Amino acid sequence: MDERANADAEYKAHLKGVFAMRRVDMRFSQMSAASCEPGCTLPNRCLHIRIDGLDQAKGRCPRNLENSKEWSTLWRPQLHIVGVTVEGLFEQYWVMDSDVPKDSNMECTCLSLALDKAKNLLAQKGLRLPEFISIKYDNTRREGKNQHVAKWMSWIQHTGIARQVQDVSGEPGHAHDPLDRRFSVVSDNLAQMQGPADPHDFVIALRQSLHEVRGRKVRIDILNGT
Repeated sequence: MDERANADAEYKAHLKGVFAMRRVDMRFSQMSAASCEPGCTLPNRCLHIRIDGLDQAKGRCPRNLENSKEWSTLWRPQLHIVGVTVEGLFEQYWVMDSDVPKDSNMECTCLSLALDKAKNLLAQKGLRLPEFISIKYDNTRREGKNQHVAKWMSWIQHTGIARQVQDVSGEPGHAHDPLDRRFSVVSDNLAQMQGPADPHDFVIALRQSLHEVRGRKVRIDILNGT
């Protein structure tokens, strides 16, 4: 009974942390959207960026074969599909070939491209890039939770691109966010399509699946290298 009570207390504490993290994420999302409005006069503008990858099993080529039994024991290349959401501005999805490593180089490349695009879109609205940048990624050392991304963030601050940069990864498990919900839409559409066999086919499938949400423009492109 004591072990059960301890496990129950730890589980409740875990859920409390999960929902607290979601509230923080939602607050940053609202602040970022307000900071990207034309004529924004907030004293401390921020830009909230999320980055995540679709389950690699969803990127196997070819997909939905008529006779899947013959392919059950054969190797099929798995494409990488990475999404970047900049709250208040746009969503960017990159399709990468199977031989492009899904590591910190990929993470820094996608984030750098997202900052470039955000700067250009804000300039069209007569705004500068916010001085405070918040980045949210998966709780994994392979991609964002490592010294390489930390040094990239330090470089962003040191070169004056931003005055302050923070990163965060959600509690292990139950860390679903709006980007995960977008990936569920992509998965449902890919499950119904017959025969996507290369990155270009996946780009077409993604463009048919995803539409503008909450004023965020959607871009889908191929990333050939990092």
